[in-house]
Amino acid sequence: MAGLIDMKVAKANLRVELVKQILAELEKSNSTFRSSRQLSEYIADKMTELGEPIDGSTLRRANSQYKDLIDTYIGKKSGKESSSLALAKDLKLRKKQQKISELQYQINEMSNEVKDKEREIQMLLVEAQERNNLALSTIAPPKASTYRKSELVELKAENENITKQLKTALVVINRMISDAGNTYEIGESSVTDLLAEETLFTKASLPDFFQ
Repeated sequence: MAGLIDMKVAKANLRVELVKQILAELEKSNSTFRSSRQLSEYIADKMTELGEPIDGSTLRRANSQYKDLIDTYIGKKSGKESSSLALAKDLKLRKKQQKISELQYQINEMSNEVKDKEREIQMLLVEAQERNNLALSTIAPPKASTYRKSELVELKAENENITKQLKTALVVINRMISDAGNTYEIGESSVTDLLAEETLFTKASLPDFFQ
């Protein structure tokens, strides 16, 4: 989730920079436009030519950075920009900066939650592997002939209990991975942590997970 938010913020920032560049070129050429709508449609066409297609209505959307830039350009050219408008824009900017800070805090909180889940998964993996090893060791005792019937019954019961617990642990691990959104990639023989860019566990270490 945190990665998706970063991508959206990066795309929005790229578009803002393109709008600024186009307006800077228009400023140098002393170009004028009758209205914000006419200017926004011109910028939309230029951005499409530059490989970043966008609709003019998006550039005119209320409370967007694009609209602020376009309105400022039109205001400068028409000489009608007032001090009250400048104050209003400053207030909008402050609100946007506050919103960015709030989003960053949420991203940090989500990152911490993901790290906590990773630690829980690692602990479950270790426990599951230990149980799996114990179960394998009881399937074929090296000296089965020396075991009494009652001991074999106990071993079988213990093995069934360990197998049941292992299946439960696998269900929990799978649920935690699902709850973490798109931060993990489950392949045919491994599970990868996309945020840390490392393998969480493989089929060799936990074969039951991939069955």
